[in-house]
Amino acid sequence: MVFQLQRVFRVFVYRSDSDQLTSHPTSKAASKKAFIKGIVTGNRMKLSSLTKQQEGANELQSWAKQGYNSAMTDTSPSSDVYISVDVETAGPSPSTYSLLTIGACTVLGQSSTFYVELKPETMRALPEALAVSRLSMERLAKRGQPPKQAMQQFERWVKEQTHENQQAVFVAFNAPFDWMFVNDYFHRFLGYNPFGHAALDVKSYYMGLAGVSWQETAMRYVSAQYLEDRQLTHHALRDAMDQAEIFRLMLTKGDQSNDTAGSSQ
Repeated sequence: MVFQLQRVFRVFVYRSDSDQLTSHPTSKAASKKAFIKGIVTGNRMKLSSLTKQQEGANELQSWAKQGYNSAMTDTSPSSDVYISVDVETAGPSPSTYSLLTIGACTVLGQSSTFYVELKPETMRALPEALAVSRLSMERLAKRGQPPKQAMQQFERWVKEQTHENQQAVFVAFNAPFDWMFVNDYFHRFLGYNPFGHAALDVKSYYMGLAGVSWQETAMRYVSAQYLEDRQLTHHALRDAMDQAEIFRLMLTKGDQSNDTAGSSQ
């Protein structure tokens, strides 16, 4: 386009004394040279700007990926603290049946465990629930900790696992069941829940990680992959530790999948 210009270029100059525009012819060669130089300079500036934008985008993408991957397994003071929790109860609802035992352990970092047996609030119990847990309501009524004292002990232990700016994250297999009892007892006896108002369900996490149906998140499927077919024992602490092992392996698998996906891009 530049070399098709055949006429004399004219540079327009504003003449202040007459408030009009006048034009002065310049040499064709000089004008073409200046015009081409301006185009080349402009293109170089645009190219430089685009290059910097792309470099910035690549850097941001890399930073985001590294930050996500490290967050999944980071045990630094700024991370969430995953705590695996399991309970055994006298029935399916905290409004009707008692919370009998609580087991808990940390998922990552230095291992720490908690276990307490509670005195029943009522002797009402479903025989099938006691058959599964093999707990005795009579023995717990004699030897169990009063619920308020038990929840205070649990609260203290949870706080010992976290430091400033850390959040304890309640982790459980089929978390809604365990959560509803623990949350109810914390609020009923202490007035608040140190875990906040949310829980992490291992079954739901596995559903997303493995891309399976909800029915395939049952323990018989999950234990085949992560526990060598070992089933839960329905002892609160032992089950909490098995759940922690499952979730820890899931975190590792998810982290490896992210690394593989990133390296293939």
